[in-house]
Amino acid sequence: MTIEEKKDLVIKKLTSFTDWEDRYRQILSYAKKLPLMNDQLKTDEFLVKGCQSKVWLWYEFNQGKVIFLADSDGIITKGIIGLLVYVYSGQTPQEILSTPFDFLKEVGITEHLSSNRRNGLANMCKLIQTYAQNCQEK
Repeated sequence: MTIEEKKDLVIKKLTSFTDWEDRYRQILSYAKKLPLMNDQLKTDEFLVKGCQSKVWLWYEFNQGKVIFLADSDGIITKGIIGLLVYVYSGQTPQEILSTPFDFLKEVGITEHLSSNRRNGLANMCKLIQTYAQNCQEK
């Protein structure tokens, strides 16, 4: 599935709910879909800086695609990073770098987060782009 198809699916799912409780439940479902992250990868090297909760984001570059693994000790944060991993993992560095994170605003995630969580989300997005940039330079 392309990155645009994944974004469209997320938008369709989340905007189908008018109640924010239901949207949060859908976001939390992305936390449950995250593959287990080995505790050995939960190091300061892969810790997303500036997040209220601890968030780890690991990557590898395999056959031209960037693969992400993530985890968090906060359930909402884990759902959000799970959503980002769902959309961006398995894509080429160029696809990642050329696809903005604007869908998060479109579905209302950014407006329903505290300023600390919005800062953490921005740092997650920046780190995904940094990792894609690192892979593109290889």
